[in-house]
Amino acid sequence: LIIGLSNITGFQYLVATDRQNIYSVSIVAGTVINVLLNRLLIPSLLSFGAALASVISEACVLAIQLSYVTVVKHEFNICELFGKSWKYVVSGVLMFVILLLSKRFFASNFSGLAILVFLGVFTYIILLVIFRDTMVIDFIRQRILKRISKKDSDKT
Repeated sequence: LIIGLSNITGFQYLVATDRQNIYSVSIVAGTVINVLLNRLLIPSLLSFGAALASVISEACVLAIQLSYVTVVKHEFNICELFGKSWKYVVSGVLMFVILLLSKRFFASNFSGLAILVFLGVFTYIILLVIFRDTMVIDFIRQRILKRISKKDSDKT
């Protein structure tokens, strides 16, 4: 998620608007933070420390880029930028919690994994329907209408 957002703000916006210098500063800062955190966290936390360092450094890259385009240049409003994504974040977090609580009830094999994947997809979609996400509701409506029209054409 963080890398995707920093890709949008950094490469697809800053570079596209001829602001490679800000993009480069954020990447170099993220690299320095990553190296420092790796040296600090890997000896005690091993691979978890490396993963944590990477997430934190990517978050710093995103924070620098967003700070520039929202606070310094006032080109975007954070609320407008992320205001509509709350449904997806809440749905994703709730799906994660449900899967975390459910995983102990399923075996650690392919069928258990398949059930958990299905449960995760089902949970995410149901939550987006509950939150009345227009994209999901439109998709479901189109699928239902397609099936109804197919049944009508089969009858004739």
